[in-house]
Amino acid sequence: MTDLTICDFEAFVAEVTPQIGSLEEAGSAQEILIQQIEGYLNRLKATLCADLVALSARIEECCDGGGGGVDTFLALLDTPATYAGAAGEVVTVNAGATALEFAAAGGGGLSDLVDNVEIASGRQVDGFDTYFKLRDIGALPNTATKTVAHNIGSAFALVHAYGVGNDPTIPNSIPLIFATTGAASNTVWFYTDATNINIVAGTNRSGFTNSYIVLEYYYLP
Repeated sequence: MTDLTICDFEAFVAEVTPQIGSLEEAGSAQEILIQQIEGYLNRLKATLCADLVALSARIEECCDGGGGGVDTFLALLDTPATYAGAAGEVVTVNAGATALEFAAAGGGGLSDLVDNVEIASGRQVDGFDTYFKLRDIGALPNTATKTVAHNIGSAFALVHAYGVGNDPTIPNSIPLIFATTGAASNTVWFYTDATNINIVAGTNRSGFTNSYIVLEYYYLP
């Protein structure tokens, strides 16, 4: 219950009700009326001023940090706990419409891809948030299978995957998957398992020393 007098009707009425004067205190009925009005106004002023002082104290306590309020975005209960990994992202409502989260600006842009760093795509597939990860795989293999850890922490499903191999000495680039009709052994392609990206070359592709693969995925419930 509030302790403001004006909010307590009975206390407020008791404070501001005009008091009955007496002929002994004044020389006429007019002076009695004037005394009643002045007394009423003085009591009304005192009551309102006391309540304003109490309100000011509450506002100061609340807004100056004394009332347990928060003064940072991360301290709120329905916001992310950290800014780490969210540089350049925007704040958006989550899929369940229950809290705020960070998402890539522009509705899924691929800006600032960094090797082995997961970023939110800002979009969903079948109600699941998807993420991007770039892996620098270095040189393509020579008639072999090369494995590079994708470092995706738990069970996931791929939505999209693509890659490219670059030979900087020619220069020349090939997509992964790449195949020719002349010979099946010329094919170079990749697949993922629970731990690794596996790059398979049917012939010598080691001259393609600058190669990348990008995965888009969501975490399985």
